[in-house]
Amino acid sequence: MSKSFLIIIVSVFSIFTSLSQEEILSFNLDESGSLLKNKDSYSISNNLNGDLCIILAERKEVYATLIDEKFKVRAKIKSDYLKRKYSDILGYNIINNQYTLFASNSRKKKFAAISFNFDTQKTNIQELDFDFNKEKYVEAVNFKNQLYILTATKENALTLRKVDENFKLKILKTYKVDASNKFQKLLARAGVDKNDFLEFGDFLFAPLQSNVIKIDNRVPNAIEQTANENKLYQKNNKIYLTIDDEDENYTILHSINLDTLNFDTFLFEYPKGNIDDFKEYNSFIIDDKIIQLGSSRKEMKIVVKNFEDEVLKDFYFEKDTPISIKNSPIIQDGQTFVPFVNRREMEETSKFLRKASSGNIGITAYKIDGGYSAIIGGFKEIVTNSGGMMMGGVGVQAAPAGVAIPTSSFNPTFFSYNNYTSTKSVFFNTHFDSNFNYVEKEEEKNIFEKIDDYTDSIKRITAEDVFFHNKILYLGYYDMREKTFHLVKV
Repeated sequence: MSKSFLIIIVSVFSIFTSLSQEEILSFNLDESGSLLKNKDSYSISNNLNGDLCIILAERKEVYATLIDEKFKVRAKIKSDYLKRKYSDILGYNIINNQYTLFASNSRKKKFAAISFNFDTQKTNIQELDFDFNKEKYVEAVNFKNQLYILTATKENALTLRKVDENFKLKILKTYKVDASNKFQKLLARAGVDKNDFLEFGDFLFAPLQSNVIKIDNRVPNAIEQTANENKLYQKNNKIYLTIDDEDENYTILHSINLDTLNFDTFLFEYPKGNIDDFKEYNSFIIDDKIIQLGSSRKEMKIVVKNFEDEVLKDFYFEKDTPISIKNSPIIQDGQTFVPFVNRREMEETSKFLRKASSGNIGITAYKIDGGYSAIIGGFKEIVTNSGGMMMGGVGVQAAPAGVAIPTSSFNPTFFSYNNYTSTKSVFFNTHFDSNFNYVEKEEEKNIFEKIDDYTDSIKRITAEDVFFHNKILYLGYYDMREKTFHLVKV
């Protein structure tokens, strides 16, 4: 055996073992005619009986497959798909063995639904009259197989609606959400950023749109997502909406109980600097803890609290001292002064603080190996030579014409995995135990990086999806050579 061939074998083996993958099932599609290269897949997990619906869509046709709790294929349906204008998938509902996807146009003004009834083997497509009055769409969540939609007014009133069995909107309750300035409001002009010298969106009378990003804190998230001031999380029957109010110097946490509709508000004062006042703040929710971050060009402080506002742990460093809690070099991703080089490393704390504090700061964490893996840093939006803005934050996904794309509303897990933005970020990696004590350990690839390694080894792959089903993370993809869809436990 040649040395080069042995290297190839070892490399392939390391890719597959690094993911610790286990293929659960694969199945063929009933395709006819020419095979399209671009497909999208959507997963609907039935929280009540453990079934799973896999939907593969292309420009004009859609394939739905129902899989039972033992991963046996129960039924398949092939039909026409939604009109091209319904480009954003918002969520789903399940009624017996009927699975429905809800979609909208990009401006969230026109809505439609496609239903797959696996008992009758029929599909129904209908346009919906979702009337939000003078409100704008903010986000959507699923709970107990039903779809809930959040809307807001310019005055920051937040309304919770539920889609009933006849696909009609039912108002459940309206809540008042305080905000001291426009950047903490639930709606904002498109293109406005608090660090811009000119507010282009206001100047051009850009439309109001959601100013909230939905986060799945069970998986890694990019700093560009978590640096948003307004974030929404879901944990079981609770919706958590956090607003980082730098004017009032605290994080506001609103909690909505989807069973009782109770609305609770908690305030968490920001950490204070030892040298001077911090210039930038942000926060992140993980389990029943809130992590708050304060930063300036001179210093940074990270504080971990419970929901009773008790400080459990804090970490501090300043520009002239090493960062004692980092397990990686300081990494700068994005455009650099060196042509074709988009990643560089540095060690100086002063450079990290200067670059992080010049834009939007953020922290992200997720649970792993009985502790927490975290990324701390900041990002800055890049102005192109043409004067346009390459936007970060919420992120943009590319999709083939005529195929809808999953938004953070429908699947924030895949949104996190697929969120590649044109920004310039600086960060370092770290790790904490279950009590948020710092743990020094060698840097490892996260689960998304391992999935990338795995999918890169497969030729002609499309319709990738990363999702949770029965609290387990799965990768789904379509192999165009084999004409089969594969489901892998990761």
